[in-house]
Amino acid sequence: VLPPLNEEIGEGYYLMSFEHEISENDKIARFLNRATFGATRAEIDNFPTSKLTTESAAQWIQFQIDEPSTSHRAWFRKRLNARSTRPDIKFIPDHPCHIGSRWRRYTFSKKDGHQWWNTEGRTIRVSGDGPYVI
Repeated sequence: VLPPLNEEIGEGYYLMSFEHEISENDKIARFLNRATFGATRAEIDNFPTSKLTTESAAQWIQFQIDEPSTSHRAWFRKRLNARSTRPDIKFIPDHPCHIGSRWRRYTFSKKDGHQWWNTEGRTIRVSGDGPYVI
């Protein structure tokens, strides 16, 4: 519903139209963005036809269905370094540059609470709100 106009001061609504065309590559990119997690330039360039039609879209979808299935979970697990709820578990990988590594800029967190650690004869007491840097 449009708001009422004040005709005393000459308010009015105007309907304007325009024509807009997009390139075939843009149509293919739009289709692939909707059908996948996002189109790459290579996927756009390797689309089965140079023009997007109902048939070429159906052909592409059928090709995707015919591909051997893969597991997103397997890909994710390969790159995941899950957080541990136990401080005595050692994490692997142990270098910041290794795949799946997870590092913090601080040593202790609030979840550590008021705890004691003994490191080479030196005792560390954690208290306060953190994060803690040693």
